[in-house]
Amino acid sequence: MNHASRWTLAIIMAGIVAIVPTWSLAQRGSKAKRVAPPKFAPSDGSEYFFSDVFSTLQGPRPDLHKGPAAKAGAASTAGTDGGNASVAGWAAAISSETIENEIKSVKTSLDTNVTTPTKFRSGDYRLCRTDFTVTAMLFGIIHEYDGDVRFAEGASGLRDLLARAARNCSTGSPQTYAEAKLRKTDLQDLVGGAKFQGQPGDPDATWDKICDRSPLMQRLELAFEKRLQPALASAASFKDNKDMLIHEAELVAAMSMVLMKEGMADGDADDYKEFCEEMKKGAGDIVSGAKQGNYEAARNGAGAITKSCSVCHENYRG
Repeated sequence: MNHASRWTLAIIMAGIVAIVPTWSLAQRGSKAKRVAPPKFAPSDGSEYFFSDVFSTLQGPRPDLHKGPAAKAGAASTAGTDGGNASVAGWAAAISSETIENEIKSVKTSLDTNVTTPTKFRSGDYRLCRTDFTVTAMLFGIIHEYDGDVRFAEGASGLRDLLARAARNCSTGSPQTYAEAKLRKTDLQDLVGGAKFQGQPGDPDATWDKICDRSPLMQRLELAFEKRLQPALASAASFKDNKDMLIHEAELVAAMSMVLMKEGMADGDADDYKEFCEEMKKGAGDIVSGAKQGNYEAARNGAGAITKSCSVCHENYRG
């Protein structure tokens, strides 16, 4: 082997010796050394970040209880209960269209029943009590509604005013008539497109303070016995009254939910809740039957309501 060959061999062997330890370390899982992380002084980045954001930014903070984010949060709590806008479940029972149309219907009723002190005192105050109770309930639902609905702004304030008007309509006094006229004007303005200018309602309001059971029962009777049952008497009337059936059945479903709320009379009794749940389910069957054109399904829903009401009335009154 000549001199040049010896040098070439030596260089190759040196390379092998250098590679083997590195490969061996890698096989044993040894970690390679890393460059030390950089260090920053506290003042670095001061031109990009505020030291105290709330003392630097101008204007009010955003209200996270309103807008799409709040609605998404409300929808995520479906099935929960409480006394604020995080409550969900209303949209599955009653549509925003039914809520709006019922408020308009009550406004028309008040146009007839709040006209003169004499007529009001002679008995119309009783009709107004039911109207104000129903609208107080509806604005309570609007305040908690898990979806887009008209009249949401100021709903809690109007809810409380209507609830007070309903309670005061136990008599036809001049003071009650004056209050009824104010609430009638509020609804007229609202339906006409104006915004409610009153104060927000009580954040701790409970459903027993919002609506009394007796006027709700009167509205239930009107919905079921005077409207739903006649419309379901034949296939022909069922076909001709689709929209009305949906409207009234959704109201029955919503009132069934309210009757089970904490604080409502007998709302904590398990058997009473079962009756209300059966009524709500029957109302839902009427709605789905009307939408699908299924007369028998709607009839079966009405039968379930009849059964639940009959058994309930044997045990509860009010």
